[in-house]
Amino acid sequence: MIDQKDFVPKHLSTHWLKGVTADTFDSAVQAASDWIANENIDVINIETVVLPIVSEKDSEISAIHGLPALSRQFIRVWYRG
Repeated sequence: MIDQKDFVPKHLSTHWLKGVTADTFDSAVQAASDWIANENIDVINIETVVLPIVSEKDSEISAIHGLPALSRQFIRVWYRG
């Protein structure tokens, strides 16, 4: 059976003005690497997924590390389970 697991940078904080602060993308890459090594995963493919941030208010812009961000990036691992 084929399955997938996502590794998203961890949410660190939310500020009413600055938006969301998240851990680095590299932390998600490291988490995926650790999981693959520790669980002896049979990897089929590894993807970088980038999704747009959707806001109910056009004037609302989220932020990562204090900088405006219009997308979120994470790692997806496809594997045989």
